[in-house]
Amino acid sequence: MMNRSILAAGLLAGFSLWVVSVIANDAVASDHYRLGTLNESVHYRDNEDFNSTHNGLYLVHNHSVFGAYTNSEDDPSFFFARSYPINKVLSYSYGVAMGYKAGMLPMLGLSAQLGVLKLTMTQEAAVIGLEFPLY
Repeated sequence: MMNRSILAAGLLAGFSLWVVSVIANDAVASDHYRLGTLNESVHYRDNEDFNSTHNGLYLVHNHSVFGAYTNSEDDPSFFFARSYPINKVLSYSYGVAMGYKAGMLPMLGLSAQLGVLKLTMTQEAAVIGLEFPLY
């Protein structure tokens, strides 16, 4: 299992980056917050034993996303990403995730949101969750 002090330092660094990006974007973007969950995933490679329940939570503000979850290796992880809308339903995101045995990993995603239901396709899996506006 990953050293907890390394994970704590990473969480603090990721949160700090998120706060800086929120402050930098406040002058030009709306004050729209969203809270999301990462619930279940289906991995494209079925020949490996992956954790599919993630118990994740994330916060979005002005295109910046920061969250934590139980990763596919069943270890605690956190991520920092940027997310941009394509239209009213689709969006794309990119970022980094930490907490994996391989270290820091790039994240790429294409999401579709219908109401509060959100489906995200990443390079490794399809992830389903919920996302709610917070005003």
